[in-house]
Amino acid sequence: MSILTAENSFRNGLMALVDSRDAEATRYFRSAMQIDKDRGKGRLWIRYLSYYGYSLAREGVNGKEAVELCERAVKLNSHDPDVLLNLGRVYARAGKTTRALDAFQRGLRISPDHSALQSELARLDRRGQPPFSFVSRDHALNRNIGKLLGTFRKPS
Repeated sequence: MSILTAENSFRNGLMALVDSRDAEATRYFRSAMQIDKDRGKGRLWIRYLSYYGYSLAREGVNGKEAVELCERAVKLNSHDPDVLLNLGRVYARAGKTTRALDAFQRGLRISPDHSALQSELARLDRRGQPPFSFVSRDHALNRNIGKLLGTFRKPS
């Protein structure tokens, strides 16, 4: 089968994800991954593997397998922001918020303008507003006053 067949299957999977047809997306990604793997291609197969893992997580079928697949994709290509995005999403679904935040931040270091990474990070960020908005969050004033205020807050 040609690479176009794998890519078409992948695109159909993306459209199914957008339409929240998660089981269908999983089938398309599995198909794309298998076609590309059979052809001996590596780069595209990693992307397909990542989306396959993410679609499994969305389906709620096997969270552990979804995490393992996305972690494997990142090990094979840690410089693809979409692969890191999917890893973060899968971690978030598995309740691993700290790991999810780390994956999103790693992706943004590679591609600072990646809108999906920015949106996922903002959605998941556990930090409140900094005490002083006229200086950056990392400014010593915000860090020190934030720590001081944190000691007075009740645990939630």
